Amino acid sequence: MRQEVRDWWETATSDFIAAKNSFLSKDFHVAAFLCQQAVEKALKAVYILEKKSVQPVSHSLLYLGRETSLPKSFHSFLRELTPVYINSRYTDAEIMMPQELYTKEKTEEILRKTKEVFCG
Repeated sequence: MRQEVRDWWETATSDFIAAKNSFLSKDFHVAAFLCQQAVEKALKAVYILEKKSVQPVSHSLLYLGRETSLPKSFHSFLRELTPVYINSRYTDAEIMMPQELYTKEKTEEILRKTKEVFCG
């Protein structure tokens, strides 16, 4: 396996661990953001592994999911998770503050689905 694939996967795993830690500290918007990052980096690792190519320039999770062997059943989650990159970080991205957008329940769901992407 190429070192680049290992590096992306290791970083994705680290982001997912940090997401779980952020959830435990009740930083739900940070946990949601880190889940988005973990999924993006994991998909980039898979993309590089499968395509035997350099990393894609896209940040679209749906694009990455379609270009890899990730089952289509995950595509609706990828569509939902993609805007978390912006919405969890910028106060002007939504009407509400990022801290208000991501509740405990919503973030638990994101964490669960992120874990499914990693294991699925």
